[in-house]
Amino acid sequence: LRGEPIFTIDSKDAKDLDDAISVKRTDFGYTLGVHIADVSHYVKEGSAIDEEAINRGTSVYFADRVIPMLPEVLSNGACSLNAGTDKLAFSALIELDKEGHITKYDFKKTIINSKVRGVYSEVNEILDGTASEEILNKYAPVMESLMSAKELADILKANSAARGTMELDSGESKFILDENGICIDIMPRVSGEAEQLIEQMNKRAPVCFHIMNDVFVCEMRKSLVEKRAVIIIVAVCHGKAHRHRGKSDKQRKNRYMIIPPCKSEKLQVIHPFLRILSKNRSLVKRMLVFILNKIVFSCLFSFL
Repeated sequence: LRGEPIFTIDSKDAKDLDDAISVKRTDFGYTLGVHIADVSHYVKEGSAIDEEAINRGTSVYFADRVIPMLPEVLSNGACSLNAGTDKLAFSALIELDKEGHITKYDFKKTIINSKVRGVYSEVNEILDGTASEEILNKYAPVMESLMSAKELADILKANSAARGTMELDSGESKFILDENGICIDIMPRVSGEAEQLIEQMNKRAPVCFHIMNDVFVCEMRKSLVEKRAVIIIVAVCHGKAHRHRGKSDKQRKNRYMIIPPCKSEKLQVIHPFLRILSKNRSLVKRMLVFILNKIVFSCLFSFL
């Protein structure tokens, strides 16, 4: 996808540019590309870097520094989607109709070349019509893609409002530090149309993933219900179930169905996620609590 009008939008001081977008108008609606930096070429499964990344879980952001999940040579260098350089990516290629409904999608490993290193403040100036000639020239290679993205974001936002989606907009603060790292001021962090645009675009990829996952689960459940079997996540991930102490072989055989590793491309997409879950019980517990909270809140809001 080197020739596509792909661009990133991040804060001015961001160094780890891990996502980019591209939008094209079509006869039937829009083609959206959400491109995430693919580190799998550099970080092999089971390697020391992989294990350390699993333990860290995420990068930690402070007011004046970042403790990255991956080594900076990767997060800020080889895997950062810097403009004008070929980068490996994992892309969600999504087709939407003119009403913003997803009609088709695909996930691909790609090579992209971002055309512009966008900044939120600059994009906000373009969208509100106050951008200087210098800024307009900078974004000229992706201006059509940017305007298409704004148009699509407005449609998606209107759809969310029509569905009754709650708008949880709370103020954020930015800490101003001196040269010694001492906080000398606190300023409100301004969120404009550019931030909302990126939020709407990035939401589409998880939606497609959930659609794909739901289809896979439904197909799997349909085939297993006939056999009265129970899936356990470790079986899906490793092709075997953990042994339970105190259980006889006969009891284990009747209770669990051992599922061999699946060759399905759809399952391979979520395999790294399943592998992390199988190794981290505390993460599984936290996720279960999070999911249960989501269910409870969804039930409560349905009555409001």
